[in-house]
Amino acid sequence: MIWLLALILSCVGTEVFVHLPIARSVARTLASGTQASRVILSSAISDHWKEKVMPTYALRMGRQSLMLTACFAFLTGIVGGLVLIMDRLVPGTALFIASGPGLVFSFFISILYYQARRHIVRAG
Repeated sequence: MIWLLALILSCVGTEVFVHLPIARSVARTLASGTQASRVILSSAISDHWKEKVMPTYALRMGRQSLMLTACFAFLTGIVGGLVLIMDRLVPGTALFIASGPGLVFSFFISILYYQARRHIVRAG
């Protein structure tokens, strides 16, 4: 029964992860970092202009980092809440999921679920 609960938790966690804007936030953060480094390395841009524009890039990257933190906190809260509920239904579930075999099982189930989901979404 614990294995089944771990399977359900892995699938739900993967589904929540897929629907969060994590990839978009990472891409925006990388783009802002790339823009900032281009400005810093450019000899055609004056130091005065660099001093004016760099706080904007820093603020943008800070906001994007907070967005990523919020996404991971939300994911952790959902999965943690589900683990607590499952542990009340079947005692020992939380210990199993936090153990080595539970983590490996959840990792592989999440990968398999994600691959199957991508294949189904592409086909449909």
